[in-house]
Amino acid sequence: MDEILFWCVIRNKYLLFNIFKQLKLLIKNYSLEINDLQELLEHQERTYITNLYFSTNEILKPHYIPSSVEKLVFNDEFNQPLTPSGCIPFSVTLLEFGERFNYPIDAEECIPHSVQMLTLGKDFNKPIVSLPKSIQTLIFGDSFNHQLIIPENIDNLKKIKFGDNYNHQITTVPKCLEKLILGERFNKKFQIDRVSTSLHTLLFGDNFNQPLSYLPESLAILKFGKNFNQPILPNVIPQSVTVLRFGACFNQPITLIKSIIPSSITTLELGSNYNHPITEGVLSKSNLTTLKLSKNYKYSLKQPNIIPSSTSTIFV
Repeated sequence: MDEILFWCVIRNKYLLFNIFKQLKLLIKNYSLEINDLQELLEHQERTYITNLYFSTNEILKPHYIPSSVEKLVFNDEFNQPLTPSGCIPFSVTLLEFGERFNYPIDAEECIPHSVQMLTLGKDFNKPIVSLPKSIQTLIFGDSFNHQLIIPENIDNLKKIKFGDNYNHQITTVPKCLEKLILGERFNKKFQIDRVSTSLHTLLFGDNFNQPLSYLPESLAILKFGKNFNQPILPNVIPQSVTVLRFGACFNQPITLIKSIIPSSITTLELGSNYNHPITEGVLSKSNLTTLKLSKNYKYSLKQPNIIPSSTSTIFV
């Protein structure tokens, strides 16, 4: 039946002509950058625009942006309040603001709940009033430094990336969150619920240097920045971790206590200052495949039961 319909369409020259005409219009207007609001309003094929790049600093009103737009990028020039409701259509799923934008974000007033990815620029430093219910990825610029509290009705958020200035204690994350990236200046105690989270990847910035109490059991990738140099206590790093990276300043001994480095580990990177012997039995029964050490590391790894025979050691 579908094949018959297909050939009927192909043989109908009028239908075929219109199909190709529509495809041509879609391709032609798929992405558009405008430097003047009037340019957008007078664009004859505006209902075909999918990706819109807004390079002007003019106030938006409802229906200015066509409901065909799925990706909306405000370039660095834009810094206007997004009011009233309806300025951004419900078709938009990816919303990005440039460097200068610095007005409050409120999903009940100006950001449609259809938005799945929200990126805020360098100068943004306003409280988040509310977030779109469909949000999956949230990225902040370097200036943002307000306490972020994610309400319970946000249950699709997979990734949060903070900019360099964010420095507020984090005691809870959404249960759905899978990836958390903390910025350069974050240096607060990190302690969240160990069980009720889906956190898979945790990346600390260079300034973080706080003692660790416990980390989520779902964690697979854990990376510390340059300044971290705290003792690692037994059972702090969960058995789920496969990739563990320490920064340049880390120089705490990996002792005989096997519960410090989980047996699940496949990649271990010890920073450029690390210079302690790796004692027998700590890594030998792990799943380690890659060990990265400084070229100045002075201890031998050739003795039995130091590292698995299948491990590739990289000196940098």
